[in-house]
Amino acid sequence: METKGYNSFSIARAKELFLTDNIINIGDDFILAERTNEANYDLLRYPCRVDAYVAAFCKQGSFKCSINLKEYEIHEGMMLLNLPQNIIRLESKPSEKAATLTIIAVSTRFLDQFRSDISKMLNEAITILDNPCFTLQADELNLVQEHIRLINCIIHSDYAYATESVSHLISSVFFTFGTRLDTSQNRL
Repeated sequence: METKGYNSFSIARAKELFLTDNIINIGDDFILAERTNEANYDLLRYPCRVDAYVAAFCKQGSFKCSINLKEYEIHEGMMLLNLPQNIIRLESKPSEKAATLTIIAVSTRFLDQFRSDISKMLNEAITILDNPCFTLQADELNLVQEHIRLINCIIHSDYAYATESVSHLISSVFFTFGTRLDTSQNRL
């Protein structure tokens, strides 16, 4: 879907175009995917919006992107948080070493149905910080990996409340980084 000169992608459309394999999802409201930046992301080479909260963790390699026209280089051990209203673009030149990413995308509807106040917290923290990309500390890295492992286990189980459990794990991840961002802001 094109809006005001840039493409806008829902989670469903992103799943169809970019995240076709090695993906775990809950309908069109939640995605957990492992990808490399060597995948065909031609449509992301131009400014676009992803209508979801996106957390991308760089496990290895590096890549360049712009968020709201500000350039970033993401490298191993960094987290990128993208909000639905942001305009994002991936660098068209491939880096020397392909980046391997863990991507979590969550629709606002998914978060809203569980009465989570994450959107308010993230909007404030990221707007104030003005830097949606940051390097994870060792304990934060372990926490991200543990959350991803738990989400994976729950989605692959017969657990009756899998959607609700995943929602609260996602909330936990975002609140953890929101707290870190808020703490960083207090030091400025």
